[in-house]
Amino acid sequence: MKSASDQQLWGSPTAVKFFSERRAGIEGLFRSESLFLNEVAPYVNNVLDVGCACGNFLNVFKTYNPIIRYTGMDLSRNMIEEARSRHPDTPFEVSDARMLRNSNRRYDLVFSSGLLVHCPDYSDVLRSLWSVASRYLLVDLPRISVDDRQIGSMDVELRYAAKAETSRTRGDVPYVLINATDLRNLTIDFLARRDIRGLALFAYDAFYHKQSIRLNVSKLITSCLLVVRGEGPSLYWVEAPSGVGSEFAATCEAFGSTRTDSIAEVLGKG
Repeated sequence: MKSASDQQLWGSPTAVKFFSERRAGIEGLFRSESLFLNEVAPYVNNVLDVGCACGNFLNVFKTYNPIIRYTGMDLSRNMIEEARSRHPDTPFEVSDARMLRNSNRRYDLVFSSGLLVHCPDYSDVLRSLWSVASRYLLVDLPRISVDDRQIGSMDVELRYAAKAETSRTRGDVPYVLINATDLRNLTIDFLARRDIRGLALFAYDAFYHKQSIRLNVSKLITSCLLVVRGEGPSLYWVEAPSGVGSEFAATCEAFGSTRTDSIAEVLGKG
């Protein structure tokens, strides 16, 4: 579980201001988010956004699908209060993602961006997210290094302060880096289930904010994983740097999954 200090850090005025002003439209999406949301969001009735911050992704999802029913969830009460003030007709709740495993609710799409990278128990959180996804789960994974595994830290105040400001107080949260073996294990965790229709992974090299994030690597890989629930032949799609892409492909094929060049086929639309 997150500590009380983590909850306080994510609800700091600096963090709330940052997330209230950014990523409020599709122009602010990461490459991986844009790729998958374009394929998924127009075809679902409802979405749960876990780690929604100030709720700006409501506008993103409404752009793709004007009639989608959106629910936002975040650990930070201050973030949720800001979201409710901005979107009074939209349901937002203060809750920990790990509590979803005890829920009987279901959503066509469960979406989470920027959450797992701060969760050393990311595998357990993934299972909780999957437990309420009736069709699709779309998440960005902890950052990846082919060989290295670390739990570093990120100074929330320094990371999200305006460039002209300086951090007055230090406030560290975990920053998780996994390796290719960890990627294989979480892929196996999904493929070992009988209700998986397909997996898709998009990953690419990225740099990180070295002033606020403490890791012993020069660069890392950011990635987005789409998991599709359903029956039928298991398919997978991957576009990723060689070490990550080959590990993912080998793991999928070891479980009898067939590679496709089409994300639409993974979704069952091909």
